[in-house]
Amino acid sequence: MRKFLAIAAIVGAALASVSPVAAATIIQTGTITAAAPGTSSLSVQQFNSSLGTLTSIDLLFGSSLSVAAGTLTNTSNAAKNFVLTQGATATLSGGGFSIAESIGTGTSTYSVAARGSTSIGPFTGSGSDTQSLNSNFAYFLGTGTAALSFASSSLFAINPSSGTLNISPLIGGNYTLTYNYTAAPLPAVPEPATWAMMLLGFGMIGFAARQRRRAKTEIKFA
Repeated sequence: MRKFLAIAAIVGAALASVSPVAAATIIQTGTITAAAPGTSSLSVQQFNSSLGTLTSIDLLFGSSLSVAAGTLTNTSNAAKNFVLTQGATATLSGGGFSIAESIGTGTSTYSVAARGSTSIGPFTGSGSDTQSLNSNFAYFLGTGTAALSFASSSLFAINPSSGTLNISPLIGGNYTLTYNYTAAPLPAVPEPATWAMMLLGFGMIGFAARQRRRAKTEIKFA
């Protein structure tokens, strides 16, 4: 009996090593083309549940601001000191995510003569942030696409308002969406070492069975 238990343990160990469950990821990346402040929609591939069980989703959002040299004009009849507020905001949202960033923010002061103008810029800025989703994955499950919304706005303004600001901010960015999941078990394809262990176990079972059949019982009478 002990011999059979030992053989069964060998075969069981071999079978247990055939199809391990593994963690896996699917990573999607994309670029948000720099453009004037506004909104746009992005499409990402949904997660196909046949691949396994989704455990979490990570979204990395990077934003950027670029402004070429512009002009600040004093429209009053007196010299003015203008405080320029600069920067922009960018947001990526959808399916439970909402990442908002302020980029290239700050202030600058310019002295402009009456009815005069001065060059300003260029201005640049960037930022990044990450959010994770650990439940409520329905929006991202399927075999199609899911939409993410990108929105941006300019923070550029002058004080006092007795002037005009001529600039063209461009706001864009990039994203990385990562599906973290537990892969569905694959069909059993044992490795060579596993096959050898299984064959050894089955061979020992066959040998033991033959030995039991060959055993004889003798009865002697006094």
